[in-house]
Amino acid sequence: MANFLLPRGTSSFRRFTRESLAAIEKRMAEKQARGSTTLQESREGLPEEEAPRPQLDLQASKKLP
Repeated sequence: MANFLLPRGTSSFRRFTRESLAAIEKRMAEKQARGSTTLQESREGLPEEEAPRPQLDLQASKKLP
């Protein structure tokens, strides 16, 4: 479980430079080129979820079952 934690200290930070900005933009362009889908596109074709309904037996001042 501890494998996903970031290292402590300042070693986990990187300086924000023009080169790092270029690297970020390059990664973003690669992600778009791979054809990543948006949330709305990924939900198409899935059945729509029903809106939750209140349970009539659970009202204020009533004892819980």
